Amino acid sequence: MRRKRQHRWEKLWHKLLHNPIAPMVGETLYAVGFSAEYAVVRTGRRLQHGLQRLLQTVGELLKNIASMAFPGAAQLLRDLFGPVVLALRGTGALLRHAHRVRKENGFGAALRASGHFLAHGIADNIRLVPRMAMYVLPVCALAVMVTVFNNTIRQPYALEVQVNGQTVGYVANEEVFNSALEAVQQRINYSGAEQARFTVEPTYSVTIAHDVMDENGVADAILKNSGDQISEGTALYLDGELTAVCADGTILRTFRGDDDKSFRTASVVNMSDAKNELLVAYYDNNTQDYDLNFYELPFVKFAKGGNGSKENPYLISTVGDLSYMAAAPDSAYRLAADIDMNDYNYDWTPVPTFNGSFDGAHHAIVNLSIATNDAHAGLFGTLGEDVEVKDLVFARPTIQVTDDNQFVGVLAGESTQDNISNVHVFDGQIAGEADATIGGIVGGSFLYTNFNDCSFQGNINTPEASPVGGIVGRTATSTKITACASDAEITGYSSVGGIAGSFSANDTINDCHATGKLVAANTIGGIVGESSRGVIDRCVFNGSVTATEANWSGLSAGGIVGSLAADWSQQTTPVISHCVSTGTVNAEEPDETVHAIAGWTIANEYYEDGETPLEEKGLASNYSTAAPEGSADSSLDGAPVKVADLNDDFFKQMGYAFGQDTKAPWKSAETTPVLYFENTLWEPTALAPSISAYP
Repeated sequence: MRRKRQHRWEKLWHKLLHNPIAPMVGETLYAVGFSAEYAVVRTGRRLQHGLQRLLQTVGELLKNIASMAFPGAAQLLRDLFGPVVLALRGTGALLRHAHRVRKENGFGAALRASGHFLAHGIADNIRLVPRMAMYVLPVCALAVMVTVFNNTIRQPYALEVQVNGQTVGYVANEEVFNSALEAVQQRINYSGAEQARFTVEPTYSVTIAHDVMDENGVADAILKNSGDQISEGTALYLDGELTAVCADGTILRTFRGDDDKSFRTASVVNMSDAKNELLVAYYDNNTQDYDLNFYELPFVKFAKGGNGSKENPYLISTVGDLSYMAAAPDSAYRLAADIDMNDYNYDWTPVPTFNGSFDGAHHAIVNLSIATNDAHAGLFGTLGEDVEVKDLVFARPTIQVTDDNQFVGVLAGESTQDNISNVHVFDGQIAGEADATIGGIVGGSFLYTNFNDCSFQGNINTPEASPVGGIVGRTATSTKITACASDAEITGYSSVGGIAGSFSANDTINDCHATGKLVAANTIGGIVGESSRGVIDRCVFNGSVTATEANWSGLSAGGIVGSLAADWSQQTTPVISHCVSTGTVNAEEPDETVHAIAGWTIANEYYEDGETPLEEKGLASNYSTAAPEGSADSSLDGAPVKVADLNDDFFKQMGYAFGQDTKAPWKSAETTPVLYFENTLWEPTALAPSISAYP
């Protein structure tokens, strides 16, 4: 059937091919196709030609318009850019010519030909450069004028005021400068004696300054920086009050009122043939009586004695004596009285680097106020190597943390290889929104620094700061903290601990006690926030720990340590041992990194599917009142213990030594033992009221 159909198609096709009409039909179709193609091509060519004519006409029109609107513009463009265009074309031609010659005759011939070609090109077209310069030079001159105007005439010129070659401030004009000099003279109270004459000759020069001062600010600055012009017994008035009596530029005494009495007046009097005396009058706001006080003149620095040596340290009895440390930071000092910083009219300026020794002699620095833009904030900015600070009390200190601060502590911002013992802070207040390393005593401690018998009681409210610790913010390189206590409300961002915020591998914390309320987003512990596996032994925590926001590794919260670095070698030597926590560890949604003793550990590391997580091996003999039943003393929660069982014998069996010094620092208390200096009162010798260490 299929073969018959194929035979019929072949027979039909043969007839068509041999029909005389077929060639005529083919020729007709070819003629039609060729005619149509020719018509389309001619139409396209006519459109192209017409478009070219239109563009040419529009171009000529625009050219005519431009020539009428901007006569000479074409010549300007030719003169200005003609040399550039020729240079570019010549460069291309030079390269092609050199390439051709090099292929034919070698590199040397190409180099000679290029030089010849370049010389001829310059000679033929050098005439175009002067015409180009006619336009370029005025533009360059205009640019120079604009630059000079912006960098000279428009600058904020001011007068730089100097005293003894040191810049003290800037004023807008000479009138303000003269007014400041008049204000200085008005603030000086002359005694009438020839040797009491006050002469100071500030100078000024023109400079550029964006911030200028008024006459009162400049007057203050001149007086503060005129130390070598101030003779003994000169009383200075600042802001309408007698705020300082200076000798050799050192503030020795300050006189100001308070809530009960108002400062009224002061004058130098001579009641007899004896020395001149300073009369200071106060008005009692309660009894409405006047209180007259007489002080012998001249005042001298370190009136109690001393020469600054270790054997005979300077004896500090006034705020002025204390401020002198900045002038002699390598000397030895000892407090001879309690110092009330309310007598100081300014926020304390930290001694930048202190390399001497400081013996508090069980006296107190009261009402220390610090608000500085220095990187290191504290009584001292930085303690140099081998500095000793001992037997010192701070009462009611306040520190306002600023964005420029990096290390902050009441005693010092940073310490290196120092010995700090028996330093106590009562009612300390540290606050600010900046991110810094913050400690109640020292911000950052490094290289074999020792802390013994120290404590901090107060508030640290720095929600953006990290790390933050009740005693030290960050430790490193074999720092030792022994027999230290913290009773504080601490708020930080992360790495927050009752004793130390961040704790390195070679450091030790022994016989420490922390209580209070600790809050952070994450990485928070009752004793240490973040530990790189330094040794923590015989520590007690009685407060509360609260983690509010997990990071990539979780909440990392624990009664003793918030985060414990992983030990992949699985050493069994304990790094947290003989510790007791009666505190609480809180989180709205607790995760696997929240525990009664240690929060995040090697067990919380990332493991591949099917890989068995490692267990933390560095815990031993730890107990918690929040531990679940059956928990081991080497677990992350410690062994469970009841409060009633936490008697002295329980702690003695774990090696806690009871006594009255660093080697035996514990004493009995109501629930758990505390350190021997806790729950006591600081009794000031000259200032009131007394302050309870742990109310």
